[in-house]
Amino acid sequence: MSKKMVSRSMTLLLVAILAVLGLGKTMVQAVAPAGPLTNVIITKVQTIDQAKDMTIDQLEKGVTISDYFSDGSKVLPGVSFTYFSVSEAQLATMTGNPIGFDTVGEVEAVVGAGIATAETDSNGQVTLPNLTEGFYWIVENTKGTIASSTAVPFGLTLPFTNKAGNGYLETIYVYPKNTLQDADPEVEKDVEESNVAIGDINTWKVSLEIPVGIEDYDQFSFYDDIDSRLTFVGEATVEATATGITLIKGTDYTVNYASPRLNVVFTEAGREKLTDATSAKVEVSFQTKVNDTAIMGQEIENSATIEFDNGFGTVGENVPEELPEVHTGGKAFVKQDEKVTNTKLAGAEFKIKNTTGQYVKVVAGAVTFGSEADATLFTSDVAGKFEVKGLPYADYVLVETKAPTGYALPTNPETGFTVSAGSYYTNPTEIQASTVASNNAQNINNRKLTIPQTGGFGTLAFTVIGAILMLTSILFYKRTGKKA
Repeated sequence: MSKKMVSRSMTLLLVAILAVLGLGKTMVQAVAPAGPLTNVIITKVQTIDQAKDMTIDQLEKGVTISDYFSDGSKVLPGVSFTYFSVSEAQLATMTGNPIGFDTVGEVEAVVGAGIATAETDSNGQVTLPNLTEGFYWIVENTKGTIASSTAVPFGLTLPFTNKAGNGYLETIYVYPKNTLQDADPEVEKDVEESNVAIGDINTWKVSLEIPVGIEDYDQFSFYDDIDSRLTFVGEATVEATATGITLIKGTDYTVNYASPRLNVVFTEAGREKLTDATSAKVEVSFQTKVNDTAIMGQEIENSATIEFDNGFGTVGENVPEELPEVHTGGKAFVKQDEKVTNTKLAGAEFKIKNTTGQYVKVVAGAVTFGSEADATLFTSDVAGKFEVKGLPYADYVLVETKAPTGYALPTNPETGFTVSAGSYYTNPTEIQASTVASNNAQNINNRKLTIPQTGGFGTLAFTVIGAILMLTSILFYKRTGKKA
């Protein structure tokens, strides 16, 4: 065997050994001189500006957002990209019709898998490191919160020659632009039962606008600081609903109540599910009861605050433009002598009924309506006073069932009255919680009994008159001899 053949055989053997050890490719790469590498720094910007041409200086050194873009522009964190190595011909095709190559799936169908980047940081930046000479197509990984994109997707031909023309740029800056969906979801609130008795259920409904791109939000929730005059019925009454989907408590949303705050938070799974809702809003309902700390005639307003974070640093709170309210009322009375001024009567007893004939029953401050047998007796005190509190605004009838001692029960024992905002306090909006007594009482009069006395002067007068008549008759008879 010749020396030339031995040398060739040794070379092939060495290559085979390196291949087995995994070093063959490294050796080949090391032999071929490397071309220039480029770091591509993408800065994601929220702006209304259209695409702009950049100078070589701007490409090399970057720009100041406030100087280069219009007022209100800002960087966007939380956006990622996928980049693809393509041929020159493919790049020309994509550039000519980017609409058909603006999603990862569309590009993968043509050129195969790409490389996904991390999300842009707090400066809105992410780096595509050490890109070799060639052609690239960069696609933004779609987020629902993005309303529109400018200069995305985009193509790159690397490397870029420097300004002097004697070398290549090691780092370049690019600025694809976005506008975001409206990140200001509205909240509305209503109550089904506003005119109530103390102890009645109030069903509150909070409607939250589902923002476009809700699946990409980092937070979507609301809280309600429930007024102290309302008693929260319980977390079991809280329910979230949206048309076209079924929301599961504990999975799609969580409920937490720590007096006075009710907090409802939509989880990541819930936010994702809300994208499938066929309604524009998600509604959360819960229940309270008006308690006995309510001020008669005073409106009890209750708000709700929506909290959101669209994932791009837009965080905010909104409250309803109009606040719903509930109310309850009462009426005070004074029992007095019909004729003697300032004579107040104790011990009179009453029942109260509504216009349908149901009677008021008060237990531990809560008001219900039922039969006369179960009705609460209201009794006037030594000052002649008695009152009813916690009735819905309406017309009622006061029925006197027992008169004060020494007074007559009226032939018509029923007195009509009205409960309204001003029936208990003349101006309830100015009344403080510490104020107890009503300043708008209605007088209920009674007539004193008059019983004729026996054996008194009146009887004696009749007796004298009768005796005189008898004596006159006798004298007339004697004189005439005739019977009178």
